[in-house]
Amino acid sequence: MIQMEFIPYHKTQRGREVSRNAQQKRRNLGLVIRNRDIEDHRKEFLLKHNSPEYKARVALRNAVKDNKIIKLLFCEECGSGGTIHGHHADYTKVFEVDWLCAFCHGKRHWKKEGE
Repeated sequence: MIQMEFIPYHKTQRGREVSRNAQQKRRNLGLVIRNRDIEDHRKEFLLKHNSPEYKARVALRNAVKDNKIIKLLFCEECGSGGTIHGHHADYTKVFEVDWLCAFCHGKRHWKKEGE
């Protein structure tokens, strides 16, 4: 009796071709992430999460969640309700914020950019 050796499909010529074709399709669709892409994402992540703006936002959010700071229900400028944002004039003063509606918050930033 002749004994045949078992060869896994991915090690056969056809299996390697199929694997290469699938890999090329994934690359063409942008589904393959290369090491340099991961490094770029990591750099962006670190830059974002080490910025004073991010740290101030997180500290304020946690203080509101822990009831150390009371978030107002109405805008300090126009008095409207709805979604209220905390606006930092200076990010070094983390807990000094103006509570503004989305529209007034946008106006503050437009003024700031226009100066």
